[in-house]
Amino acid sequence: MLQVMISNNDGNTTRSGRPRSVTIMAVGVLILSAVYLTRTVVILQTWTFWKEILLPFTIYYLLFSGILWGCIWLILGAGIWLGYRKARMGLMVFAVLFTLVEWAQRLGLALINGFAVNLPFVALTWAITLGWVFWILSRPTVKQFFGDDS
Repeated sequence: MLQVMISNNDGNTTRSGRPRSVTIMAVGVLILSAVYLTRTVVILQTWTFWKEILLPFTIYYLLFSGILWGCIWLILGAGIWLGYRKARMGLMVFAVLFTLVEWAQRLGLALINGFAVNLPFVALTWAITLGWVFWILSRPTVKQFFGDDS
């Protein structure tokens, strides 16, 4: 288990291991990164197929959003795993941003294509997920792991 040196206000240092909830969250974020980076690879491998059946801008959107989100989640996942102080706040910010982008896409598809989706269920799922992320990252042991005294 990773051990991090934490400095107390009195100058003493204590060793604090990564909380299990942080490990689970880091693995989840790294899995999300793998999904988006895999999507990018698949788009590149099947470029001609997608170019024939999708609108011209759609394939570029899928490619660049896959690269962007894959890299963001990879950096944040590694930062969370290693206990970098800025990774905690970064995950909070990007979790909200990701949720907003995903909802914009979902609602856009629903309006344009009449895409049927159970919006209350999806909204509840996103709310529970965001609530879990914020709850975990605001726990005292997690704050201590990231070196946040507030």
